[in-house]
Amino acid sequence: MNTKSLANSLPKMSRRSFLKSSLAITGAAALGGGTAFAGTALAASGNPVPNGNAKWVKHYCGSCIWPNCGTEVKVVNGVAVEVRGNKEHPSNQGTLCPRGAAQLMNLYNPYRIKAPLKRTNPEKGLDVDPGWVEISWEEAMDTVTEKIRAAQAKDPRKLMMMYGFAGNLHETPFVKLFTAIFGTPNYSMSCGPLCEVHHAPAMFNATFVDRIDAGRCNYLITFGRNLGGSAMFASGPGRAMADAVDRGMKLVVFDPHATPDASKGEWVPIRPGTDNAVGMAMLHVILYELNTFDVDAVKNRCNGPYLIDKQGDYVRHPESNKPLIWDEADGKAKVFDDPTLTNPAILGEYTVNGVSAFPAFVAIRESVATATPEWAEEISSVPAADIRRITKNLVEAACIGSTINIDGFEFPYRPVAVTVGRGSANNMMGMNFYILADIINMVLGAIGVPGSLLHAAGPKFIFEDGMMRENPIAFYTTDREKKFSIPNNDYTMKQFYPLSRFPVLGATMGAILDPQKYYLDYELEVLFPHGANPFQNDADYETTAKAFQKVPFIFTVGYHLDETSMFCDIILPECSHMERYQNRPINETMTVGLDSIALDGLNYKEPVVDLVYNTRQYDDVIVELADRLGLTPKLNTIYNGFYKLSGEFSLDPGKKYTYPEMLDIRLKGFSGSASKGVEYFREHGFLMKNIPLKECYEYYFFKGKGRLPLYNWRDLSAGRALQRSLDKYGVKVPAWDNQEEAMREYTPVPKWFDNHLTNKSDEFDMTVANWKISPRSLGLGGQDDNVWLREVVETWEYDGLNIQINPVTAAAKGLKTGDKVIIESQHGGKVEGILQVTNLIHPEVVGFPAQGGRISQFMNPISRKGSNYNRLLTYKEGYVLSENGSVSVSSRVKISKAEVK
Repeated sequence: MNTKSLANSLPKMSRRSFLKSSLAITGAAALGGGTAFAGTALAASGNPVPNGNAKWVKHYCGSCIWPNCGTEVKVVNGVAVEVRGNKEHPSNQGTLCPRGAAQLMNLYNPYRIKAPLKRTNPEKGLDVDPGWVEISWEEAMDTVTEKIRAAQAKDPRKLMMMYGFAGNLHETPFVKLFTAIFGTPNYSMSCGPLCEVHHAPAMFNATFVDRIDAGRCNYLITFGRNLGGSAMFASGPGRAMADAVDRGMKLVVFDPHATPDASKGEWVPIRPGTDNAVGMAMLHVILYELNTFDVDAVKNRCNGPYLIDKQGDYVRHPESNKPLIWDEADGKAKVFDDPTLTNPAILGEYTVNGVSAFPAFVAIRESVATATPEWAEEISSVPAADIRRITKNLVEAACIGSTINIDGFEFPYRPVAVTVGRGSANNMMGMNFYILADIINMVLGAIGVPGSLLHAAGPKFIFEDGMMRENPIAFYTTDREKKFSIPNNDYTMKQFYPLSRFPVLGATMGAILDPQKYYLDYELEVLFPHGANPFQNDADYETTAKAFQKVPFIFTVGYHLDETSMFCDIILPECSHMERYQNRPINETMTVGLDSIALDGLNYKEPVVDLVYNTRQYDDVIVELADRLGLTPKLNTIYNGFYKLSGEFSLDPGKKYTYPEMLDIRLKGFSGSASKGVEYFREHGFLMKNIPLKECYEYYFFKGKGRLPLYNWRDLSAGRALQRSLDKYGVKVPAWDNQEEAMREYTPVPKWFDNHLTNKSDEFDMTVANWKISPRSLGLGGQDDNVWLREVVETWEYDGLNIQINPVTAAAKGLKTGDKVIIESQHGGKVEGILQVTNLIHPEVVGFPAQGGRISQFMNPISRKGSNYNRLLTYKEGYVLSENGSVSVSSRVKISKAEVK
């Protein structure tokens, strides 16, 4: 959908009337009288849309987490008036979703921050007017520089950065490189606690995220995972799913809510947080009832035959220390890479090195011996007959023993996949369930081969103990044991959560409030959030507010005056997506089709118009800060290393560059040509370097070289390493009342643990679940302020912004559509909203679409519609994923009708 067609379909506001009003409106009028914005910080440009000659500017969209889509922006006399998809772009092929088409709103949003601002009210809070006054860029940068320099002079660790999705996280290197440049170990994320979908892909596909080979998959099962358009990827992934369904791919969706994907296949309602039980039952059916699996894959492509002892450790060769395998052909144990190994044993018990040993596959098999479908039905509400039927269909569709030739290389052909998304992975036992789903794939041979789950963005793996793993992946190994220290060195708290990919936000906020409780001997003095909004996007906002209030100085580079800005002392206004110089790799993730699987290239964008307001790009701010603090040589060196730049296509460490100049060198380094820098990319918008199709499947790389972790010895050893560290210093995992629960999920085989979600409660008799809606992608691109996208939600999005409940449950509770209701959480949170009765939700579940309920007084009032789901969640220890500190995305709740006033 292009901007013109979208605008014409919205009777309330056309593109022309929007531009006239947004360019003519004043900040005071937009925010109401009596605000603190008397100056020009929120003033309008006052220019109407002109008539004149048009030009189309190559660009790309920044409205989702993987911004692949190429766009073209129509500019008339310096004003952007239309956005359309670039038909030459191989990713979106000219298509655009509503978010991309509505990006003019991101540029001409009257609620944008328009000049640097300084707080005049020392009191901070979500409901406190900061008393903003406009200041010059020079004063703002002087203040920020002075505060950072003073903190660094005392201790560089006193500086912390916090980042989130709402900035340009996946476009600029200076988000990820900030801590290295400015010399602090402290960073936090408001996008990590609810996004634990990376551990299993790193283990089984050596990748940050896995992706589904929809172009060749015939039977796809999803747990809490949105695909294609409902995952908000309207380019390659959406097209791949549509093509797969059109050609007959069968789709089974396990989810408390009937997603758009479910409408294309079979929906299986499931209680939130019980996916692990269903997965164990599926593996039980495969190994015990059907007794049909890919024997060759178990013997030769994973560590199923690795011998383990009664303690669960590998049995190793006394001299080489390599793990041993029992060779049934010769009747003796051999190291895993012995060239004479011909027939690895996967069953039985053997005496090796004087100890009793058995293949790891035996432990996997025994772990699900009693996990029958009937047992899983009691926990999950999924009928046992459905579990058996779906599992049988999966095994039959796996085509075990089949092969396919691609680019002259013979692959196993396994056109099935069991896939997991955030809705399951970020729930209780979610990390272990994601691993279990990949164990199911592995016993069917459906990992890294055509039709199955694959790596994304090229191979990045190395081999250790004969096992493939992501490189780098130090946080998944025992390396942290060497760095463990008391006093604790940093506020990330990752040393207490050895499987954490991200800083542990809840523990970080707790540590800011009480450093000694978390074994810290220093306090933060400067906090720099960018694109981060823990008050809106994460749990326990009251605790976060107290933590932010304690930090002496906070500054941000911000697009709008969101909830985070209410705690800032200095705000540096950021450019909109259409005013930035940026680049972004082109590689389709999550779901790929035949025409998108091999895509590999680079997108480029630059400002389509002159700056509308007195803003600067985040990258320019970082470059200037580094220069003011004497860190330019360090920044340039780190930049070169990040992009692997050398020779003529690298930065001179002693020279200060503008960001566009740095980007030009980056583009030339990528292309390998001095003639393919900014000028080339300005004309074309992108450059492709597609990879050979056979290299899209990791089996091509690791066949005969490495195996996959059917038995999760690495996580077991990480937990043991943590326990040794705790014992060494005589400490515990901070703030956990139950240390056994803090340590119990470092398990090498599937297990089930009851928890706060599955323990029934008479008072809190329901569970909550939420999901994304297509017009909103993690708040990127100012989507909550975007009136066009709000109209899309309220007019055409079925899920809208209402709270959903099943008709049977509604009748039992005396509720009906349109009622105003109160949802109260077992953790103490409370939200209100309007009820929608629908059959598209599990009878025991209260459903929340998207994320609404903004509370900042300075954002567009439309953003306040809806309910903030995260108010019902908690990041308190004891209620999170114990191995990585991620927040559980569900909680037990009760619902009641609100009193009519």
